[in-house]
Amino acid sequence: HLRLGHVSEKGLVELGKQNLLKGDKLGELDFCDHCILGKSLKVKFETNMHISSKPFEYVHSNLWDPSMLKTHGRGSYFLTND
Repeated sequence: HLRLGHVSEKGLVELGKQNLLKGDKLGELDFCDHCILGKSLKVKFETNMHISSKPFEYVHSNLWDPSMLKTHGRGSYFLTND
């Protein structure tokens, strides 16, 4: 499943029927976190028409956590300001 680009159960069965894939458990997939995340939807947010009149009056921030790579100070978060 993983090596075939997260192919569906139906796709695995079809590959088995065409003798392109061997195995006893064709079509029986375990729970896959990657497939669940891939099917998730991005939440829409309202666009704001704010117009700033001076620097740093309006700031956007994003926090990405936890990072699999640690910084030299053992930090695992990444903050961006826009």
